[in-house]
Amino acid sequence: MKNLKQTGYGIICSLMLLTIGTLQAYAGNDDHAILTANEMTIPLNRIYRMYIKKYNKATQAHIAKGERIAIRYTADDNAIVEPRGNAFKAIAVGRTNLTLRISSAYPGTLDTFDPDHILDEIRFSVEVKDHVDMPFPQFSATWGQKKAETMETFLKSGAYTNYTADYWAMNPKVSAEDREGLEILSTTNTEFPFIMLAFTPEESELCALYLLASSWERVTTPQISEVYKLLAANGFKDRGTNPDTNCWQMYNPTSKTLATCGLMVVEGCSYCYVGLSYLATDPNPTAIHGTRAEQPEVTCRLNGGVLKIQAEQYVGKPIAIYTFDGKCLKTATVHNGDNLISDLPHRPFFVRIGNCAAIKVIP
Repeated sequence: MKNLKQTGYGIICSLMLLTIGTLQAYAGNDDHAILTANEMTIPLNRIYRMYIKKYNKATQAHIAKGERIAIRYTADDNAIVEPRGNAFKAIAVGRTNLTLRISSAYPGTLDTFDPDHILDEIRFSVEVKDHVDMPFPQFSATWGQKKAETMETFLKSGAYTNYTADYWAMNPKVSAEDREGLEILSTTNTEFPFIMLAFTPEESELCALYLLASSWERVTTPQISEVYKLLAANGFKDRGTNPDTNCWQMYNPTSKTLATCGLMVVEGCSYCYVGLSYLATDPNPTAIHGTRAEQPEVTCRLNGGVLKIQAEQYVGKPIAIYTFDGKCLKTATVHNGDNLISDLPHRPFFVRIGNCAAIKVIP
């Protein structure tokens, strides 16, 4: 990144922003969490999650003690929206209300919902349509741009709110060292509720950004991914499989931007993210249509430096834990039951099982 400040390549700048109605932050208070919005409109046959922007006092106090939470949904009409544990699926056109419940993890477990210890309940409405245009966040920034200028550019647009302090308050165990160089902006866009900006540690120049996505299908599979198609329409070229995430990657030679996606564990739920980062040279192209990374069907939870992995269908496959910069932390082999990996640092890292797509874990 030493020459980053000399490049000044603009990032995508004008990706389309399609609206699905005005979204307002949930009118919460200290007794209830604040959601990205109090209503959302989603397409048929897609799985979604509702991001929590701020916990209520009871949940925040629970997390501050180092305890874990679990999230579950219930629907007024299961024939329209079907709860899927910590996610929900649109199965019929219509409108219904959902309740998001937060509980402590059941004693002796890392992620089992405890109906006898509810920390919060928040209701919101969901409308299901045959088709919903994807409202991709609109922004204009430049690789190598200084942090102060970048933040000013995003915030003065009115589409973003500085969310950094609230995000770290919700994740108090992330060390000060791991927070360095990161700024988080929230949106009122239920499809992409926040953007994480990464800056170089020495020059404090923009080098990457990550968008949290509420629906896997909007992102992961190139044949149906609206994100992939949108990038292709904006000059990005297919460049095969990203070796870090084992998911698709694309490259824009004009803006020197590498685009990819991956899995990220946030609020105890598996989300997808879209990553855009500066890359001076075009990565070697491979045939992406012949390399489809399997999305691992595993349970992966971190607590007190101990990672618990349940991956019965991958028995005998290797497990690799490594940092975002590629340093291998631990290796193991999958066995039946709980796979426990201890003495892990309290910092974000990737988990890869066999040749499956990597899972990003954020403490």
